[in-house]
Amino acid sequence: MAKISSFALCIGDLILADLLEEGYAGDELLAKFRERQSDLHAAVKHLISDSGEVARNFNGVDKTEALFSDVMSG
Repeated sequence: MAKISSFALCIGDLILADLLEEGYAGDELLAKFRERQSDLHAAVKHLISDSGEVARNFNGVDKTEALFSDVMSG
């Protein structure tokens, strides 16, 4: 069996809590849980791919502040 990180378990708990709050139970709960886990897995893979592309194309100019100045100012 694959090693499951504590982070993955925490995310699973959050997904499950959301689904229970939304009223899912039984087989429908299990199906929705698996669907959301799959969606999350795909999103994380996409994020990793995108971040790799950004890193490969980095030209030494940090644009973080310019991109996120509206949410970074505090």
